Amino acid sequence: MERLRQEVERLVTTQQYEEALTRLASLRGVVDAFFDRVLVMAEDASVRANRLRLLLDVRDAVGALGDLSQIPH
Repeated sequence: MERLRQEVERLVTTQQYEEALTRLASLRGVVDAFFDRVLVMAEDASVRANRLRLLLDVRDAVGALGDLSQIPH
């Protein structure tokens, strides 16, 4: 995840936005599987914290593109 985040930041810095989006889109299957197969809010606090950290890492990687909430829907 860290490697992907750095790569996306590099692509954004060099204004290669389409490639950055393509790289981020490659996470879809992994993220879908994560939510299908993993109980994020596990009873064990350390397990829960690790899983939430993974989700924050995904959010941060996507956030490298900018504030996507500003895109009208």
